[in-house]
Amino acid sequence: MPKLPIRVFKGLFYERAGRLLVQDPDLGEHDVESALQELVGLKVILSASHLPPGDHREHLTAPGIGSCLSGPSCTAGHVKDPTFLWSTHFEGTLNRTPEGSFYVGEGRRSMFYPLELRRFLVGHYGRVAVCAALKVNLDASYSDLSQEVDELLGVLQGLQAHVKSGDS
Repeated sequence: MPKLPIRVFKGLFYERAGRLLVQDPDLGEHDVESALQELVGLKVILSASHLPPGDHREHLTAPGIGSCLSGPSCTAGHVKDPTFLWSTHFEGTLNRTPEGSFYVGEGRRSMFYPLELRRFLVGHYGRVAVCAALKVNLDASYSDLSQEVDELLGVLQGLQAHVKSGDS
């Protein structure tokens, strides 16, 4: 499991060399897919949405209330409905198809939900937050539980540092 099982991306999403990237106004460029790859196979809670920049009141008549920069090539639907703001929430196991698409579900043969992050986020300001579920083995010995508590405290300290740094 990654050291800090939470990832938050916000800013302008775009593609370069086949990768989904985000330009965070405060933290720079991040590779969204590489970070999600670290969580593949884990139970996650994932939330993603369009997020108009700044004071959205000045963009009320713009596509996606200012979140869309795609113009007539928008794949999220702002050409048909400029007021649309995409938002989605998933809980389950994060997986990836052989073609590279992420989905939440238990397997290719069961019900699964494609994330479609590229379709809805490329060319848009948005936010993606994903958190891996923490596992605690309640049948473990006292010393094992003590070690798990120490690990959970480390995660909590990481989350506190994450919040204090403004990276939320």
